[in-house]
Amino acid sequence: MTKTLVQGLAGASAVMVLLTGAGINNLVEAVTQSDLARRGGSTQSGRILQVALPESATVRLTQGGSYSGNLTGFSSDNLTLSAGRQSITLAHSQIRQVEFSGTVWIPTPGGDVQLYRIRGLSQALENVPANALIWDGSSSLANLNLQGVLTQGEFSRLTRDSDLVYALIRVNFEPSNSNTMDVTVKSLALSQ
Repeated sequence: MTKTLVQGLAGASAVMVLLTGAGINNLVEAVTQSDLARRGGSTQSGRILQVALPESATVRLTQGGSYSGNLTGFSSDNLTLSAGRQSITLAHSQIRQVEFSGTVWIPTPGGDVQLYRIRGLSQALENVPANALIWDGSSSLANLNLQGVLTQGEFSRLTRDSDLVYALIRVNFEPSNSNTMDVTVKSLALSQ
């Protein structure tokens, strides 16, 4: 089974379980945007958007070429991509783009599992500091700190639908400044 890039909301208990990738054994915790807001995610101390990270990632390099696998590490300076027993760590300055793909499984409160596809509306977020994507490796969610990126009004519009769960689908690194990235998130839609 492959490892996914994951992030939990520190100190918060989960209200639903999110299943990422194709395997049912990859259960991880998720918090809806309304629960995050109740816990202070949209307060003056920060505008935190919690995003699901699909299991598959393709990293395109600035000098050409690409790697595909699972994102298993992310810091403000580099990321680690793994496939099978191999892994590679790349500095952000070497990376042009990271694209995520796949589906997301979300169990219902009744215990059923529903398949969600990443096919809702996209939102591009520009000039996001590389250290704004926070991951501790304990779940399949990342916290994206948008303080200083979006105004309170812009953040409120993004999170106004409290039932939406967003997935991170693309990260573009700025060629002149690898400490800044453009991020695209997309809402999840129930698969019919």
